[in-house]
Amino acid sequence: MELSDMPGYVLLEDTTMVPSPDPYHCPSRLETFTGMDQLFIHKKQTTDECLAEVCCGVKPAIKYNVKDDTGKEIYSILEDSECCSRSLYPTGNSFIMNVTDVSNQEVIRLLEVQSPPGTAIGYVRKNCHICLPKFTVKNEQGEPAFKIEGPCVGYTCCKDENFELLSLNEEATERSFGKILKASLTSGPNAGQTGGANVPSANVAPVYTIGPHPGRNEVYPTPAGYMPPQVPMVMPVPDRPPGCPPGLEYLTQVDQLLVHQKVELMEVILGWESNNKYMVKNSMGQQVYFVAEENDCCNRQFCGPLRSFVLHVQDNMGQEVMTLTRPLKCGSCCFPCCLQELEIQSPPGNPIGYVIQNWHPFIPKYTIQNEKKEAVLKIVGPFCSCRCCADVNFDVLSVDESTKVGRIAKQWTGLVREAFTDADNFGISFPMDLDVKIKAVLFGACFLIDFMFFEHNK
Repeated sequence: MELSDMPGYVLLEDTTMVPSPDPYHCPSRLETFTGMDQLFIHKKQTTDECLAEVCCGVKPAIKYNVKDDTGKEIYSILEDSECCSRSLYPTGNSFIMNVTDVSNQEVIRLLEVQSPPGTAIGYVRKNCHICLPKFTVKNEQGEPAFKIEGPCVGYTCCKDENFELLSLNEEATERSFGKILKASLTSGPNAGQTGGANVPSANVAPVYTIGPHPGRNEVYPTPAGYMPPQVPMVMPVPDRPPGCPPGLEYLTQVDQLLVHQKVELMEVILGWESNNKYMVKNSMGQQVYFVAEENDCCNRQFCGPLRSFVLHVQDNMGQEVMTLTRPLKCGSCCFPCCLQELEIQSPPGNPIGYVIQNWHPFIPKYTIQNEKKEAVLKIVGPFCSCRCCADVNFDVLSVDESTKVGRIAKQWTGLVREAFTDADNFGISFPMDLDVKIKAVLFGACFLIDFMFFEHNK
């Protein structure tokens, strides 16, 4: 049955959109939409999820990043559905989409369109048509607001797919006041490049671009002086206190660091050991440092996790702020005279501390030393570093091992990643008022622990 045949339906002749009954009543945390007329939606899929789908046939939950026309992320979208439903009915499964803002607060729930979650603000209904995908968008009262009409699917190979936003009467003259565009990588402005005209620079082209005519925003006008809330992707540079080595001022503002090792496809596919790379972030997800291993091929392949290395730690401006050096030492507990150690330099060439392995037949133990090689803290690990579905914790203790002051935790990253890669995630916690140099030494201890216990090829 056509929409016009529905009881009580009245055709709106000269309307392009039905405005909200109260145009200034903006749902909480949707203020970001008021200052823009275009969105870019990027589909996310990690290497682990690709491996799970290709090797095991497990279809992961879909994730998206939503960005504005400057390339800044404003929302994240995560599918909430059952694994069996995704695998057995890949295009017809039921789902809920949870939309969160940069502070990880849920702002929209797509079961119907709810904002805040639990309060319906609109609906999207598919219309019956033999060839064309057609939809009707309704407001919170169930009244039709506008229509969406797509192309005949199957005849859009190698070109963009446009879903036009139309007025209810679908007039041919100036009928479209916007579009939802699925960009093709082989035609149009995106051909042969990672971003086309009007597309923010990114590693991949957007999955969808949503935008009416520039400047038109008839539903919720932008409040005067409004600025959308934004969280920088990198940690702002704080003031450097006296006595703090250059580049370590970031550590004065944090009591927690997250270390994410990058997955190398060469290692996954061929088992060929490559130089390790790490991203270091604070608890807000802002990038603090980037760490890259410097090593030669023979050392990596023949010495494996026992290899000597130099790790270069760079800040967000690309300046090297720390150098972590590990000499080649014995890895067996049967030789207590040649145990592992790590030297931390900041700036490069100026030692500020050391991590020294202590001999013990069963338990991993380390001493954190300052630049004068005086013991400051101890690190004690578990009897067994192999745990399934659980974190592995190395406690940071006082010198007499009576007080716990922090922790280095190897985080469980999922069955697929743990089974097929040696890329690990770590969390480091320490007191906020701890000497910044000792924070840097604890940061270095994380990498020594990674190489000694978790860098073995899977």
